[in-house]
Amino acid sequence: MFGPYSHTATRCGGNPTGRAAPDTLHALMLADLGRQPVLSSITVSETGQVLPQSGGDIIVYVGVPVTVVFTVTDPDAGDVITASSSTLPSGATLKTTPSSGVAPVTVTFSWTPSATSPASGVVSISFMDTTYLSTVSSFSFATLFPPPTPPSPIPSPFAPKRLRSPPSPSPAPSPAPSPTPATAFWDATPRRPRTATYCLLISSNASLVSPNAECAGMDTVRRVDMVHNKHMSTDRV
Repeated sequence: MFGPYSHTATRCGGNPTGRAAPDTLHALMLADLGRQPVLSSITVSETGQVLPQSGGDIIVYVGVPVTVVFTVTDPDAGDVITASSSTLPSGATLKTTPSSGVAPVTVTFSWTPSATSPASGVVSISFMDTTYLSTVSSFSFATLFPPPTPPSPIPSPFAPKRLRSPPSPSPAPSPAPSPTPATAFWDATPRRPRTATYCLLISSNASLVSPNAECAGMDTVRRVDMVHNKHMSTDRV
């Protein structure tokens, strides 16, 4: 690696004026031009446009932020990169990340043009490392006013109206339940006609025959008791 180098030379001998010749200091800078910072990429963040190291063109709009990101490396590990510019438009800034500046770094150009910004210009940025070797990048810009926002369309009174969808048909009503037949309060079972019954009870010993037991369920009971060749009748209806 090469760095600043200086030496001192003294002029000897007289001169026509007869005065002593002053000492002269010579500074000599030796450098390896192949070890300066390297720009690996230049990108406009908002549009993704990739710019060359020199000669790129961008369009900026009043009131619209623009950001150009420079990615910088250095062949010498540990070198610190310093970015500077004397042509930044009013309000523009440069920010180096990381803040220590140790390569590799990203340098971000940020700017929001205003109505008083120049219509065009050139931005030139220098990237210098610890050994005072530098690389320069530049781009041109043109400032425009953003296009006006188109007004919202006014609906035409003659525009066809949207037809409403027909209403969905109502579901058919459920059939009413069949009425439960009323229970008859009479017994409709056919019956045989009732026939009157007649019981005739004849006994010679009244104590041995009971009309209630022998003629149970009969409509008419007639009892005849035979006593001493005589009879006694009892009717029960």
